[in-house]
Amino acid sequence: MMKKRVLCLLLCFVFLMAFVVGCGSSSNKEANDEQASTGETASNDSSGSNSTSNDSSGNKDSSNTQNSSNDSNVKKKIIIVKEMDDDIRNKVQESTVSILNKNGFTNGSTADIIEIKMNNDEKKSSEVLEQIKKEKPDVVLMNATQFALNTVAKPLEGTGIPTVLYTAVEGYLDANGLPKQNVTGVKTMSSDLQQNAFSLLNEIWPLKGKKAAFCTLPGYFAKEGVQASLQAAGAELKEYVDTPTVEQFQKAITKFNKDDEIGWVLCGVWPVSREDGKAQTYDDLAKWYRDNNKKGEVSYWDISGRLGIVASLAIDLPECGNQAAELAVEILKGKDIKTIKAADPRKTNIILNKKRADDLKLTIPANILGSASTTFIDYQGNISK
Repeated sequence: MMKKRVLCLLLCFVFLMAFVVGCGSSSNKEANDEQASTGETASNDSSGSNSTSNDSSGNKDSSNTQNSSNDSNVKKKIIIVKEMDDDIRNKVQESTVSILNKNGFTNGSTADIIEIKMNNDEKKSSEVLEQIKKEKPDVVLMNATQFALNTVAKPLEGTGIPTVLYTAVEGYLDANGLPKQNVTGVKTMSSDLQQNAFSLLNEIWPLKGKKAAFCTLPGYFAKEGVQASLQAAGAELKEYVDTPTVEQFQKAITKFNKDDEIGWVLCGVWPVSREDGKAQTYDDLAKWYRDNNKKGEVSYWDISGRLGIVASLAIDLPECGNQAAELAVEILKGKDIKTIKAADPRKTNIILNKKRADDLKLTIPANILGSASTTFIDYQGNISK
């Protein structure tokens, strides 16, 4: 009888344990099912600790949580390449930094602004390129003239590094004015600037039945466009020459000055590369030009006034600095550079060189003198007050 009671107790105990275990398993399953339905599953990281994270779709990704803000709190890296350390380029730099600051990109707090000075040193080109590629900036701004554009900006095309030129961006654009790759910026001139420059020259140095000759670094001015601008200003083109090297430029200037039919010797963009591959400084080339050109001249660049060109209808470079900075801000705020159309320059200035006019025995009309934004009185950069 006793044995039967013990056996019954053992059977009851076994059934009780089976019931408890079964309830526990069911509870765990329900908890796991509830976690799965909300996307909250635990995972072990490499250190053995548990971490839990959800993205907006309920997917597991603990590593991307901090990056989900699209780097809004991360400093932007901005490189500004400045070719020459002069008053004009310094003003351009100031205007650029001012626009960046106004848009929330302040050096040392929300941005790292790195300035690279080249000072027309051809040996620095490869170093600058290597530095830019190493830094991997969010945007590069080119406060530069033809030398740095050729040796730094052009090699940056195709690298994927967003690059904004202050001027002379035409060669990097498609037919719609959009970047072919990763370079945008401000155009060389507005559509009517060249025609207006020729009209300005006609007031200072009338052609009196003679014709014009035009030479330029290739890739910036089409012959047909120059011809149309001259015709609109009441002048005729006799000869057009591409001059990719300093030697070819000097040969063309010499030839034009010997031709009695030519009254104007016009230049688009001066070359800076010699046939031996070395760079020519603008100051040295300008001195040669002043000594060898004695005919009508006009330019589209503000630096030309300091170098001794008698008259320039020039794009305003500090304003171009503003425009380039505005384009850079779009990039820094996340816009794809390939969608950013190049800008037309919005402001032009009349710039004169009185000493050059005196050397050529020209009298600049009083109305033009009064309209000039800057009048240089020598070839060292001094201006009339």
